[in-house]
Amino acid sequence: MTSLLNSLSSTEPAAAYQGLVETVISSRSIPESSIKSSVPIKPKKISSDSSLEDEYADSEEVISDHCESEWRDDYNMRAFCEDQQRAAVENLRHQSHDDIPAEIFQHIRLKAAQEWPEDFQMRLFTENQQLEAYRKLHRAK
Repeated sequence: MTSLLNSLSSTEPAAAYQGLVETVISSRSIPESSIKSSVPIKPKKISSDSSLEDEYADSEEVISDHCESEWRDDYNMRAFCEDQQRAAVENLRHQSHDDIPAEIFQHIRLKAAQEWPEDFQMRLFTENQQLEAYRKLHRAK
């Protein structure tokens, strides 16, 4: 287990840790019925040359899978999750970045998508944090 942890660098996307989670779960012999979700995460491949529309073309499927895995038997929370994720996709589609160079914005967007392939709310949060930090750093100069 320690060798598995050491083999992952701190820059790995969140989805890369799923194998470790499954290893821990299987090694502790926890009954599958007590695990919130036994659906494996299927990371979406994000290419650096994908257009904005292509990037969100399959968002409904990703949202449905993500929310079902988070809230399998809680239909109220699943519906809420889906609404929140859809709102995040709309915000991502209309993200304003006129004061940020296009290549910097694309790098921030790609990194957020790689880190959070299944969670558009976290992508939006990550992008906003990075954009705010970039603006702060470049205002000081």
